Amino acid sequence: MSNLSIAPSKIDGDLTGLFTRQIWQGCWPNLMEDALRIEHIGDQHATLRYWHNLAASEATADTGQEVTVRVIERSPLQLAWEISEPFAAAIQLIHLPDSDELLLTLSSPQLCDNNLMTKVEFAAPRPVGCLPNALTAMLGSIPVQLRWHAPDAKQVSLAGEMNDWQAHSLPFAKTNDSDWLLQLYLQPGTWAYKIVQDGQWQLDTQNHAATVEGSEGANSQLSVGPLDNRYEPLSKPSKRGSLSSHKLANSDGKMRQIEVYRPAGSEGKTLPWLLALHAQGGNRNQWFAEGQVDILLDRLIAQGELPPVALVTLDAGDSYYLGDVERFIIEQLLPSASQWGLSQGPRQRGLIGVSMGGFGAHYLSYRYPDRFAAAASLSGYFGLREAAQVVEAYPSEHAPHIHYYCGEQDAVSYACNRQLELLCQGLAANFAFSAGGHNWHYWRRLLPEATKRLVKEVG
Repeated sequence: MSNLSIAPSKIDGDLTGLFTRQIWQGCWPNLMEDALRIEHIGDQHATLRYWHNLAASEATADTGQEVTVRVIERSPLQLAWEISEPFAAAIQLIHLPDSDELLLTLSSPQLCDNNLMTKVEFAAPRPVGCLPNALTAMLGSIPVQLRWHAPDAKQVSLAGEMNDWQAHSLPFAKTNDSDWLLQLYLQPGTWAYKIVQDGQWQLDTQNHAATVEGSEGANSQLSVGPLDNRYEPLSKPSKRGSLSSHKLANSDGKMRQIEVYRPAGSEGKTLPWLLALHAQGGNRNQWFAEGQVDILLDRLIAQGELPPVALVTLDAGDSYYLGDVERFIIEQLLPSASQWGLSQGPRQRGLIGVSMGGFGAHYLSYRYPDRFAAAASLSGYFGLREAAQVVEAYPSEHAPHIHYYCGEQDAVSYACNRQLELLCQGLAANFAFSAGGHNWHYWRRLLPEATKRLVKEVG
Protein backbone atom coordinates (compact mmCIF):
# COMPACT_ATOMS: atom_id res chain seq x y z
CA MET A 1 0.00 0.00 0.00
CA SER A 2 1.15 3.52 -0.54
CA ASN A 3 2.96 4.81 2.53
CA LEU A 4 1.68 8.36 2.15
CA SER A 5 -0.50 8.75 5.23
CA ILE A 6 -2.70 11.73 4.47
CA ALA A 7 -5.92 12.41 6.33
CA PRO A 8 -8.63 13.72 3.99
CA SER A 9 -10.13 17.11 4.69
CA LYS A 10 -13.15 16.97 6.98
CA ILE A 11 -16.50 17.81 5.42
CA ASP A 12 -19.49 18.54 7.59
CA GLY A 13 -22.42 16.16 7.39
CA ASP A 14 -22.94 12.52 6.53
CA LEU A 15 -21.54 11.80 3.08
CA THR A 16 -22.98 8.33 2.57
CA GLY A 17 -25.68 9.60 0.24
CA LEU A 18 -23.04 10.91 -2.15
CA PHE A 19 -21.66 7.42 -2.60
CA THR A 20 -24.59 5.03 -2.72
CA ARG A 21 -25.76 3.92 -6.17
CA GLN A 22 -22.92 5.81 -7.86
CA ILE A 23 -20.55 3.80 -10.05
CA TRP A 24 -16.88 4.57 -9.53
CA GLN A 25 -14.24 3.43 -11.97
CA GLY A 26 -10.45 3.46 -11.74
CA CYS A 27 -7.25 1.89 -12.94
CA TRP A 28 -4.37 0.41 -10.96
CA PRO A 29 -0.76 1.31 -11.89
CA ASN A 30 -0.52 -2.04 -13.69
CA LEU A 31 -3.41 -0.75 -15.89
CA MET A 32 -5.92 -3.28 -14.55
CA GLU A 33 -9.30 -1.54 -14.51
CA ASP A 34 -11.90 -2.01 -11.76
CA ALA A 35 -15.25 -0.47 -10.88
CA LEU A 36 -17.45 -0.46 -7.81
CA ARG A 37 -20.86 0.70 -6.64
CA ILE A 38 -21.87 1.11 -3.00
CA GLU A 39 -25.29 -0.50 -2.69
CA HIS A 40 -26.00 0.15 0.98
CA ILE A 41 -24.26 1.69 3.98
CA GLY A 42 -25.35 0.65 7.46
CA ASP A 43 -24.02 1.57 10.86
CA GLN A 44 -21.31 -1.09 10.90
CA HIS A 45 -21.25 -2.70 7.47
CA ALA A 46 -21.73 -1.71 3.84
CA THR A 47 -22.52 -3.74 0.72
CA LEU A 48 -20.57 -3.18 -2.50
CA ARG A 49 -21.01 -4.35 -6.06
CA TYR A 50 -17.49 -4.82 -7.41
CA TRP A 51 -16.28 -5.42 -10.99
CA HIS A 52 -12.75 -6.82 -11.07
CA ASN A 53 -10.31 -6.60 -13.99
CA LEU A 54 -12.64 -5.11 -16.61
CA ALA A 55 -10.14 -5.46 -19.43
CA ALA A 56 -9.72 -9.21 -18.95
CA SER A 57 -13.00 -10.26 -20.52
CA GLU A 58 -16.59 -9.18 -20.77
CA ALA A 59 -17.70 -12.36 -19.06
CA THR A 60 -15.68 -11.45 -15.96
CA ALA A 61 -16.91 -7.88 -15.88
CA ASP A 62 -20.59 -8.62 -16.56
CA THR A 63 -21.07 -10.21 -13.15
CA GLY A 64 -20.52 -7.74 -10.36
CA GLN A 65 -19.30 -9.45 -7.22
CA GLU A 66 -21.11 -8.58 -3.99
CA VAL A 67 -18.74 -7.74 -1.14
CA THR A 68 -19.51 -6.95 2.49
CA VAL A 69 -17.15 -4.41 4.06
CA ARG A 70 -16.76 -2.78 7.44
CA VAL A 71 -17.63 0.90 8.03
CA ILE A 72 -14.72 2.62 9.78
CA GLU A 73 -16.08 6.17 9.67
CA ARG A 74 -19.05 7.80 7.98
CA SER A 75 -17.84 11.39 7.67
CA PRO A 76 -15.46 11.41 5.88
CA LEU A 77 -16.44 8.01 4.57
CA GLN A 78 -13.92 5.22 5.16
CA LEU A 79 -14.62 1.54 4.49
CA ALA A 80 -12.46 -1.58 4.78
CA TRP A 81 -12.65 -5.14 3.43
CA GLU A 82 -12.76 -7.63 6.29
CA ILE A 83 -11.82 -10.59 4.10
CA SER A 84 -9.48 -11.07 1.16
CA GLU A 85 -12.17 -11.38 -1.51
CA PRO A 86 -11.32 -10.21 -4.11
CA PHE A 87 -8.43 -8.79 -2.08
CA ALA A 88 -7.89 -6.97 1.20
CA ALA A 89 -8.52 -3.28 0.61
CA ALA A 90 -9.67 0.02 2.09
CA ILE A 91 -11.79 2.82 0.61
CA GLN A 92 -11.21 6.43 1.56
CA LEU A 93 -12.69 9.75 0.54
CA ILE A 94 -10.41 12.55 -0.67
CA HIS A 95 -11.83 16.05 -0.70
CA LEU A 96 -9.73 18.39 -2.83
CA PRO A 97 -9.03 21.72 -1.10
CA ASP A 98 -10.98 24.72 -2.37
CA SER A 99 -13.10 22.41 -4.52
CA ASP A 100 -16.35 20.51 -4.39
CA GLU A 101 -14.70 17.54 -6.14
CA LEU A 102 -14.84 14.23 -4.31
CA LEU A 103 -12.45 11.42 -5.16
CA LEU A 104 -12.54 7.86 -3.94
CA THR A 105 -9.28 6.01 -3.30
CA LEU A 106 -9.19 2.23 -3.27
CA SER A 107 -6.00 1.04 -1.51
CA SER A 108 -4.70 -2.51 -1.47
CA PRO A 109 -1.64 -3.83 0.41
CA GLN A 110 -1.68 -6.85 -1.92
CA LEU A 111 -1.49 -4.73 -5.08
CA CYS A 112 0.96 -2.39 -3.31
CA ASP A 113 -0.61 0.85 -4.40
CA ASN A 114 -3.65 3.08 -4.78
CA ASN A 115 -6.40 3.10 -7.39
CA LEU A 116 -8.06 6.50 -7.70
CA MET A 117 -11.75 5.88 -8.42
CA THR A 118 -13.75 8.60 -10.17
CA LYS A 119 -17.49 8.75 -10.82
CA VAL A 120 -18.68 7.52 -14.18
CA GLU A 121 -22.13 7.33 -15.77
CA PHE A 122 -23.44 3.98 -16.95
CA ALA A 123 -26.98 3.23 -18.06
CA ALA A 124 -26.65 -0.15 -16.34
CA PRO A 125 -24.14 -1.63 -13.90
CA ARG A 126 -22.00 -2.96 -16.73
CA PRO A 127 -18.85 -0.85 -17.25
CA VAL A 128 -17.60 -2.89 -20.23
CA GLY A 129 -17.77 -1.03 -23.53
CA CYS A 130 -17.18 2.44 -22.08
CA LEU A 131 -13.88 4.08 -22.89
CA PRO A 132 -11.40 3.82 -20.01
CA ASN A 133 -10.40 7.06 -18.33
CA ALA A 134 -6.88 6.92 -19.78
CA LEU A 135 -8.30 6.91 -23.30
CA THR A 136 -11.01 9.56 -23.30
CA ALA A 137 -8.68 12.55 -22.93
CA MET A 138 -6.29 11.26 -25.57
CA LEU A 139 -8.87 11.26 -28.32
CA GLY A 140 -8.98 14.27 -30.62
CA SER A 141 -10.50 15.29 -33.93
CA ILE A 142 -7.98 14.03 -36.50
CA PRO A 143 -9.05 10.73 -38.12
CA VAL A 144 -6.47 7.97 -38.23
CA GLN A 145 -6.96 4.59 -39.89
CA LEU A 146 -4.64 1.65 -39.33
CA ARG A 147 -4.72 -1.63 -41.27
CA TRP A 148 -3.12 -4.90 -40.24
CA HIS A 149 -2.72 -7.99 -42.41
CA ALA A 150 -2.91 -11.12 -40.26
CA PRO A 151 -4.95 -14.02 -41.75
CA ASP A 152 -4.33 -16.33 -38.80
CA ALA A 153 -4.85 -13.81 -35.98
CA LYS A 154 -7.68 -14.28 -33.50
CA GLN A 155 -7.41 -10.85 -31.88
CA VAL A 156 -5.57 -7.63 -32.80
CA SER A 157 -5.39 -4.39 -30.85
CA LEU A 158 -3.34 -1.20 -30.59
CA ALA A 159 -1.31 -0.33 -27.48
CA GLY A 160 0.58 2.93 -27.23
CA GLU A 161 0.80 6.41 -25.83
CA MET A 162 -2.73 7.11 -27.08
CA ASN A 163 -4.21 4.66 -24.51
CA ASP A 164 -1.42 4.53 -21.92
CA TRP A 165 -0.20 1.19 -23.34
CA GLN A 166 -3.36 -0.74 -22.48
CA ALA A 167 -3.38 -3.99 -24.43
CA HIS A 168 -7.13 -4.34 -25.06
CA SER A 169 -8.82 -0.91 -25.10
CA LEU A 170 -8.33 -0.23 -28.85
CA PRO A 171 -9.27 -3.43 -30.70
CA PHE A 172 -9.09 -3.80 -34.49
CA ALA A 173 -12.13 -5.11 -36.38
CA LYS A 174 -11.69 -7.91 -38.89
CA THR A 175 -12.85 -6.74 -42.33
CA ASN A 176 -12.29 -9.91 -44.38
CA ASP A 177 -10.49 -13.22 -44.12
CA SER A 178 -7.06 -11.64 -43.64
CA ASP A 179 -7.27 -7.90 -42.86
CA TRP A 180 -7.97 -5.94 -39.69
CA LEU A 181 -8.97 -2.25 -39.42
CA LEU A 182 -8.89 0.34 -36.64
CA GLN A 183 -10.37 3.83 -37.01
CA LEU A 184 -9.72 6.36 -34.24
CA TYR A 185 -9.38 10.10 -33.74
CA LEU A 186 -6.25 11.58 -32.17
CA GLN A 187 -4.81 14.89 -31.08
CA PRO A 188 -1.93 16.35 -33.12
CA GLY A 189 1.51 15.07 -32.30
CA THR A 190 3.76 12.05 -32.53
CA TRP A 191 2.53 8.84 -30.91
CA ALA A 192 4.56 5.72 -30.11
CA TYR A 193 2.72 2.40 -30.31
CA LYS A 194 2.83 -1.32 -30.98
CA ILE A 195 0.43 -3.88 -32.44
CA VAL A 196 -0.78 -6.58 -30.04
CA GLN A 197 -1.65 -9.74 -31.97
CA ASP A 198 -2.92 -12.66 -29.91
CA GLY A 199 -1.04 -11.36 -26.88
CA GLN A 200 2.24 -10.76 -28.73
CA TRP A 201 3.52 -7.16 -28.87
CA GLN A 202 5.25 -6.26 -32.15
CA LEU A 203 6.26 -3.36 -34.37
CA ASP A 204 3.86 -2.24 -37.08
CA THR A 205 5.67 -3.67 -40.09
CA GLN A 206 3.04 -2.12 -42.38
CA ASN A 207 3.87 1.41 -41.23
CA HIS A 208 7.00 2.50 -43.06
CA ALA A 209 7.55 5.56 -40.86
CA ALA A 210 10.66 5.54 -38.67
CA THR A 211 10.59 3.67 -35.41
CA VAL A 212 11.71 5.32 -32.18
CA GLU A 213 13.84 3.65 -29.54
CA GLY A 214 11.89 3.63 -26.27
CA SER A 215 12.74 2.63 -22.72
CA GLU A 216 11.96 -1.01 -23.41
CA GLY A 217 12.99 -1.29 -27.05
CA ALA A 218 11.83 0.09 -30.38
CA ASN A 219 8.27 1.32 -30.97
CA SER A 220 6.43 2.25 -34.13
CA GLN A 221 5.74 5.95 -34.56
CA LEU A 222 2.65 7.69 -35.85
CA SER A 223 2.65 11.41 -36.71
CA VAL A 224 -0.76 13.09 -36.65
CA GLY A 225 -1.73 16.57 -37.84
CA PRO A 226 0.47 19.66 -37.46
CA LEU A 227 3.53 18.80 -35.37
CA ASP A 228 5.17 21.03 -32.77
CA ASN A 229 8.06 22.62 -34.70
CA ARG A 230 9.95 23.13 -31.46
CA TYR A 231 10.87 19.45 -31.82
CA GLU A 232 12.14 19.87 -35.37
CA PRO A 233 15.98 19.99 -35.52
CA LEU A 234 17.43 23.37 -36.52
CA SER A 235 18.34 23.40 -40.21
CA LYS A 236 21.89 24.65 -39.65
CA PRO A 237 24.04 22.05 -37.85
CA SER A 238 26.24 24.84 -36.49
CA LYS A 239 23.26 26.12 -34.48
CA ARG A 240 22.64 22.77 -32.80
CA GLY A 241 24.00 21.92 -29.39
CA SER A 242 26.38 19.06 -28.67
CA LEU A 243 26.07 15.84 -26.65
CA SER A 244 29.14 14.38 -24.99
CA SER A 245 29.58 11.20 -22.95
CA HIS A 246 31.72 11.10 -19.81
CA LYS A 247 32.61 8.56 -17.15
CA LEU A 248 32.87 9.38 -13.47
CA ALA A 249 33.90 7.05 -10.67
CA ASN A 250 31.34 6.10 -8.04
CA SER A 251 32.36 5.92 -4.37
CA ASP A 252 33.07 2.20 -4.81
CA GLY A 253 35.40 2.88 -7.76
CA LYS A 254 32.96 1.67 -10.42
CA MET A 255 32.50 3.99 -13.38
CA ARG A 256 29.13 5.57 -14.05
CA GLN A 257 28.37 7.13 -17.43
CA ILE A 258 26.69 10.50 -17.90
CA GLU A 259 25.63 12.60 -20.90
CA VAL A 260 26.11 16.37 -21.08
CA TYR A 261 24.20 18.66 -23.46
CA ARG A 262 25.67 22.10 -24.16
CA PRO A 263 24.08 24.64 -26.53
CA ALA A 264 25.85 25.88 -29.65
CA GLY A 265 28.27 28.77 -29.12
CA SER A 266 28.78 28.07 -25.41
CA GLU A 267 32.37 26.86 -25.65
CA GLY A 268 34.53 28.27 -22.88
CA LYS A 269 31.52 29.55 -20.89
CA THR A 270 30.39 28.37 -17.47
CA LEU A 271 26.68 27.55 -17.72
CA PRO A 272 23.77 27.05 -15.36
CA TRP A 273 22.42 23.52 -15.75
CA LEU A 274 19.64 21.07 -15.14
CA LEU A 275 20.03 17.50 -13.92
CA ALA A 276 17.42 15.44 -15.81
CA LEU A 277 16.27 12.21 -14.12
CA HIS A 278 14.86 9.37 -16.22
CA ALA A 279 11.89 7.09 -15.55
CA GLN A 280 11.97 3.54 -14.23
CA GLY A 281 13.15 1.18 -16.96
CA GLY A 282 14.89 4.04 -18.77
CA ASN A 283 18.46 5.27 -18.94
CA ARG A 284 20.46 8.46 -19.51
CA ASN A 285 19.54 8.51 -23.22
CA GLN A 286 15.78 8.49 -22.60
CA TRP A 287 15.66 12.28 -22.40
CA PHE A 288 17.16 12.57 -25.89
CA ALA A 289 15.70 9.53 -27.71
CA GLU A 290 12.13 9.86 -26.42
CA GLY A 291 12.03 13.33 -24.87
CA GLN A 292 13.98 15.07 -27.66
CA VAL A 293 15.01 17.59 -25.04
CA ASP A 294 18.23 18.54 -26.88
CA ILE A 295 16.23 19.56 -29.97
CA LEU A 296 13.82 21.53 -27.78
CA LEU A 297 16.61 23.37 -25.97
CA ASP A 298 18.29 24.21 -29.29
CA ARG A 299 15.05 25.84 -30.48
CA LEU A 300 14.19 27.71 -27.28
CA ILE A 301 17.73 29.08 -26.90
CA ALA A 302 17.99 30.05 -30.59
CA GLN A 303 14.65 31.88 -30.40
CA GLY A 304 15.68 33.76 -27.25
CA GLU A 305 13.06 32.06 -25.07
CA LEU A 306 15.78 30.57 -22.87
CA PRO A 307 19.26 31.75 -21.90
CA PRO A 308 22.05 29.27 -22.67
CA VAL A 309 21.65 26.34 -20.27
CA ALA A 310 23.24 22.87 -20.10
CA LEU A 311 21.59 19.58 -19.22
CA VAL A 312 23.06 16.44 -17.64
CA THR A 313 21.64 12.90 -17.52
CA LEU A 314 22.87 9.72 -15.84
CA ASP A 315 21.96 6.05 -15.57
CA ALA A 316 20.04 5.33 -12.37
CA GLY A 317 18.51 1.89 -13.02
CA ASP A 318 15.41 1.39 -10.87
CA SER A 319 16.98 3.09 -7.85
CA TYR A 320 14.41 5.89 -7.35
CA TYR A 321 17.57 8.01 -6.93
CA LEU A 322 18.17 6.57 -3.48
CA GLY A 323 21.19 4.75 -2.04
CA ASP A 324 24.27 4.54 -4.28
CA VAL A 325 22.76 6.81 -6.95
CA GLU A 326 21.87 9.46 -4.39
CA ARG A 327 25.41 9.39 -3.00
CA PHE A 328 26.92 9.53 -6.50
CA ILE A 329 24.91 12.65 -7.40
CA ILE A 330 25.72 14.51 -4.20
CA GLU A 331 29.29 13.34 -3.54
CA GLN A 332 30.72 12.85 -7.05
CA LEU A 333 28.60 14.48 -9.76
CA LEU A 334 27.93 17.90 -8.23
CA PRO A 335 31.55 18.54 -7.13
CA SER A 336 32.84 17.45 -10.59
CA ALA A 337 30.53 19.64 -12.68
CA SER A 338 33.11 22.36 -13.35
CA GLN A 339 35.22 20.05 -15.57
CA TRP A 340 32.40 20.16 -18.16
CA GLY A 341 31.95 23.92 -17.92
CA LEU A 342 28.98 23.71 -15.55
CA SER A 343 28.41 26.10 -12.68
CA GLN A 344 29.32 24.98 -9.17
CA GLY A 345 26.87 27.47 -7.69
CA PRO A 346 23.89 25.73 -6.01
CA ARG A 347 21.57 28.49 -7.21
CA GLN A 348 22.57 27.81 -10.81
CA ARG A 349 21.39 24.23 -11.04
CA GLY A 350 17.99 22.59 -10.94
CA LEU A 351 16.33 19.19 -11.13
CA ILE A 352 13.76 17.87 -13.58
CA GLY A 353 12.41 14.32 -13.69
CA VAL A 354 9.69 12.14 -15.18
CA SER A 355 7.86 9.33 -13.32
CA MET A 356 10.52 7.71 -11.09
CA GLY A 357 12.67 10.72 -11.93
CA GLY A 358 9.86 12.99 -10.73
CA PHE A 359 10.13 11.32 -7.35
CA GLY A 360 13.89 11.78 -7.53
CA ALA A 361 13.52 15.52 -8.19
CA HIS A 362 11.12 15.81 -5.24
CA TYR A 363 13.27 13.70 -2.91
CA LEU A 364 16.63 15.29 -3.69
CA SER A 365 15.16 18.80 -3.42
CA TYR A 366 13.90 18.14 0.10
CA ARG A 367 16.96 16.21 1.25
CA TYR A 368 19.44 18.75 -0.17
CA PRO A 369 17.64 22.11 -0.43
CA ASP A 370 20.95 24.00 -0.36
CA ARG A 371 22.22 22.18 -3.49
CA PHE A 372 19.50 23.08 -6.03
CA ALA A 373 17.63 26.27 -6.88
CA ALA A 374 14.36 24.61 -7.92
CA ALA A 375 12.88 21.41 -9.34
CA ALA A 376 10.17 20.14 -11.66
CA SER A 377 8.41 16.80 -11.30
CA LEU A 378 6.54 15.52 -14.38
CA SER A 379 4.11 12.73 -13.43
CA GLY A 380 6.26 11.85 -10.43
CA TYR A 381 5.44 8.52 -8.84
CA PHE A 382 5.27 8.97 -5.07
CA GLY A 383 4.43 5.44 -3.95
CA LEU A 384 7.44 5.27 -1.61
CA ARG A 385 7.51 6.14 2.05
CA GLU A 386 10.24 8.75 1.60
CA ALA A 387 7.90 11.04 -0.36
CA ALA A 388 5.93 11.77 2.78
CA GLN A 389 8.82 11.52 5.21
CA VAL A 390 10.97 14.18 3.60
CA VAL A 391 8.06 16.63 3.46
CA GLU A 392 6.85 16.02 7.03
CA ALA A 393 10.38 16.32 8.42
CA TYR A 394 11.19 19.58 6.68
CA PRO A 395 10.53 23.04 8.19
CA SER A 396 7.87 24.68 6.02
CA GLU A 397 9.48 28.12 6.05
CA HIS A 398 12.49 26.77 4.17
CA ALA A 399 10.78 24.26 1.88
CA PRO A 400 12.26 23.94 -1.61
CA HIS A 401 10.48 25.37 -4.64
CA ILE A 402 9.06 22.53 -6.74
CA HIS A 403 6.69 22.52 -9.72
CA TYR A 404 4.55 19.36 -10.00
CA TYR A 405 2.78 18.37 -13.22
CA CYS A 406 0.55 15.35 -13.79
CA GLY A 407 -1.96 14.07 -16.33
CA GLU A 408 -5.56 13.64 -15.24
CA GLN A 409 -5.74 10.28 -17.03
CA ASP A 410 -2.46 9.05 -15.56
CA ALA A 411 -3.28 5.65 -14.04
CA VAL A 412 0.18 5.47 -12.46
CA SER A 413 0.72 8.84 -10.77
CA TYR A 414 -2.50 10.87 -10.60
CA ALA A 415 -3.72 9.56 -7.23
CA CYS A 416 -0.40 10.00 -5.43
CA ASN A 417 0.10 13.50 -6.89
CA ARG A 418 -3.32 14.51 -5.57
CA GLN A 419 -2.40 13.11 -2.17
CA LEU A 420 0.94 14.89 -2.21
CA GLU A 421 -0.86 18.14 -3.09
CA LEU A 422 -2.79 17.85 0.18
CA LEU A 423 0.39 17.13 2.10
CA CYS A 424 2.20 20.14 0.59
CA GLN A 425 -0.44 22.76 1.44
CA GLY A 426 1.31 25.90 2.66
CA LEU A 427 4.66 24.94 1.12
CA ALA A 428 6.40 26.40 -1.94
CA ALA A 429 4.89 23.79 -4.26
CA ASN A 430 2.87 24.39 -7.42
CA PHE A 431 0.64 21.61 -8.75
CA ALA A 432 -0.69 21.65 -12.32
CA PHE A 433 -3.06 18.95 -13.63
CA SER A 434 -4.14 18.69 -17.26
CA ALA A 435 -5.39 16.09 -19.73
CA GLY A 436 -2.81 13.43 -20.42
CA GLY A 437 -1.42 10.03 -19.56
CA HIS A 438 1.84 8.61 -18.26
CA ASN A 439 3.94 8.86 -21.41
CA TRP A 440 6.36 10.97 -23.41
CA HIS A 441 3.62 12.33 -25.65
CA TYR A 442 2.28 14.15 -22.57
CA TRP A 443 5.71 15.03 -21.18
CA ARG A 444 6.92 16.51 -24.48
CA ARG A 445 3.85 18.75 -24.45
CA LEU A 446 4.76 19.93 -20.93
CA LEU A 447 8.49 20.35 -21.42
CA PRO A 448 8.55 23.81 -23.09
CA GLU A 449 6.57 25.44 -20.28
CA ALA A 450 8.17 23.40 -17.49
CA THR A 451 11.70 24.05 -18.73
CA LYS A 452 11.21 27.80 -19.18
CA ARG A 453 9.61 28.05 -15.76
CA LEU A 454 12.44 26.11 -14.13
CA VAL A 455 15.31 27.90 -15.89
CA LYS A 456 13.97 31.27 -14.69
CA GLU A 457 14.79 30.12 -11.17
CA VAL A 458 18.19 28.67 -12.06
CA GLY A 459 20.81 31.37 -12.43
